[in-house]
Order: sequence, then structure tokens, then C-alpha cells
Amino acid sequence: MDASSILSPVGITLLVLLGASATALWINRAQAISTLYRWFSPSPRMRDALRPVADTLVPDWRRDSGWPRSRYSAAWRISELRKLGKPPFLVVGGVYLDISIRPVRVSKLEDNEFYDLDTPVVGCGGSALHFGQELYRRAGIKSRLYTRLGKSDQLRAIIRREPWIRGRRPRIDRGGQSGVSLHLIQDEGQFHTTFTHTGVVARLSWSDIKHHIGRRAQRGGVLYIAGFFRTGLCVDLRETLARFPYKLLVCLEHGRFKAKANPSANAALQLAFEEQLVDVYLCTDAELCELMSACGLVVDRRNGPAAALTYFARQRTPPQIVVVRSRAGDGTALAHVLFGGEVFEVAGQGAPPPHGIGSKGRFMATFVHELVTGRPDEDPRRVVVHAAEQAVQSWVGHNRKERDVSPR
Repeated sequence: MDASSILSPVGITLLVLLGASATALWINRAQAISTLYRWFSPSPRMRDALRPVADTLVPDWRRDSGWPRSRYSAAWRISELRKLGKPPFLVVGGVYLDISIRPVRVSKLEDNEFYDLDTPVVGCGGSALHFGQELYRRAGIKSRLYTRLGKSDQLRAIIRREPWIRGRRPRIDRGGQSGVSLHLIQDEGQFHTTFTHTGVVARLSWSDIKHHIGRRAQRGGVLYIAGFFRTGLCVDLRETLARFPYKLLVCLEHGRFKAKANPSANAALQLAFEEQLVDVYLCTDAELCELMSACGLVVDRRNGPAAALTYFARQRTPPQIVVVRSRAGDGTALAHVLFGGEVFEVAGQGAPPPHGIGSKGRFMATFVHELVTGRPDEDPRRVVVHAAEQAVQSWVGHNRKERDVSPR
């Protein structure tokens, strides 16, 4: 075909039609890929060949085709993230100015004054921060932190020195106060009492961060949501998680809370669980019982985490992976894992830290990191149980490290 024929009316018409067809195909590329995927369904070889091409050209083709997130299992997401090698970690939650006071030798507040305290320790805290710190210490992985800070120059200065935070710094809300936590640690460290002012953390919402998270996790990643009940993340939780990329593994831990304190957040979380929008749920035995109480379930904590997990799975629809941290009667570290309808118990070789400030960060970071690290074709059950084993040992190891560096 020469130039004159191309420039003829028929040639120009054909070029316009081809251009329009290509444009329409590109605009509707997700539907086109979905149609091809259905056509090739009888042929696993053709379907497997099409999938990586589709994932490269249109990472969100599954979502744009109208397929729900629940169509894909947590095990599938873990396998896909293992193929990536180093998936991005996106951490969402509150960061607080932490003030720790010890030793506190009274168990009840009284009208008195005490002069024998150690030097107060001032730093930054919060589950989101501890997770990012421990992930960096364990594997050298930097994470993106999504939080909200207020008018605390001291907290902002501390955050700027954190080496594990990748990319942009947290949003500053100059019209409010940063979150503050006061920790009163008992003399022997057997427990601690925390007083928290959430400040602008309570205003942390999906509207500020969801688009940035969606772009960063377009080809997959790990979303870690921490301290859920102290934030505003309950608003539009279902709609936001449902629109995130399908290869984004959603992990959630809410920390300590009161079942009747925030009914709207309870309802939002239960709906996200029922629709399988959360892949991994991490908690303690006390937190699990409190959540079950919020769901209207009567549970006796004395029966143990395994019984509570089994009952929870029968009465409600929990996430596909649930990990419960606890201590045995002799103080030994324990983890109970719900996966595939079965409950597995993992025991550590020793006791975890007694007071627990920041210590759970190592457990959480180890478990999630182990999930997405390794061979993509490894048995999912073995992957989850092995991750729990490593997490429990890291929790105990944290205790050994603390004892080694304590003053003598």
C-alpha cells in the first residue's frame, strides 16, 4: 500500500476506525482482558500465560472487571507477594509522644507525692511506629508511614530522625494536639498502665491517604493498619478496602479497646471481616474476647484462646488468618493461629517481656515479614504456622535482649 492509497478517503476512514477501536480497547482494557481470561479458562496453559501479561499492562483489571476481593484468598495474595521479592510496606496508624515513668510502686492512685522515680523516658510510640521500627531492624525494610501529627515540635523532630520511614513525612495538623501517651510502669515491670490522649490521631481518615496507598500498591504490597479504634479509619472502611489493589495484603491490629466505646467502629470492622476485606487479624487473647463481646458473643476467657477462636469461627466470619498472642500459666509465650478452619498452637521457649511497651512490634513485624518472604509455591498452611513460630521466638528474644542490656 502506497502513500496515495493511505491518504485516500477510504484509507483515512480505515485509520480513523483503527484509532477509535484501539482507543476503545484501551479504555475498556480491563473488560477485554477479563473476556479473554474467560475464553481461555478451559486451557490452563493459555490462562497462565495471559495472567502475567495482564498484570503488567493493567494491574487492576480484576477489580475493574467487577470481581470482588473475596474471590481471591489471602494465600493467593501471599504467593503473589512472594513473587515480587520485596513488596512495599504501607503502615497506617497513630504515632504518639510517649512518656514512660518508672518505677511505680502503688497499684491504686492516692493523694500523695513520690520522689524516687527514675529519669522519665520521652520518645515516640504507637503500634504503627513500633511495627515499622522492628521491620527495619529485622530486615532493613523501609516503610511508608501514614499518620497524623499535631503541634508538637518535639514529636515531629523525633519522627524526622526515624531511618525506617520512606518517602513523604506524615501530615501535620497545626490546628490540633499530637497524640500523647503516659506509661506508668510497675516496679517489677509485671504490668503497666497507660493514659492516652489521641489528639489529631482520631482525625486520621482514608480520605487523606487512600489514593496515595492505591498508587503505591498498584502491583501489590502489604497494608498494616494499627490502633484502628483510636483513629477515624472506621469511616468508609468497607468501600476503601474493597477498592484497593487485589494483590494488597491487608493486615489489621486494633490494640486494647472497650467494646461499648465506639459502636460505629465495631460495626465497620465486623462488616469488613464478613466481606473478607481483611486478610490477617492480629490480637491478644484479651482483645479477641473484647471483640467477640462487641459482636454480641458471650465468651469465657478462662477457656483459653483456642476455644475462643474456634467459637468465633463458628459464629462469625473472621479473616482467613487470625493470630492471637497470649501467655501460658507459667508465663511462656504462646500464639494460636486460625487458618483454613483449623486452630494451631505455637509455644515459645521462654517468657515474653512483662510490660510489653513496644514489644509486640517485633512479634507483628516478624509474622508479617515471614508471610511474604520465601518460595511462592510453599504450602500455605506451613507458611502461616512457620511465620507464627518465628514471631513467637522473636517475641521471646526481645525479652532476652532487654535483660542483657538492663543495668546491673
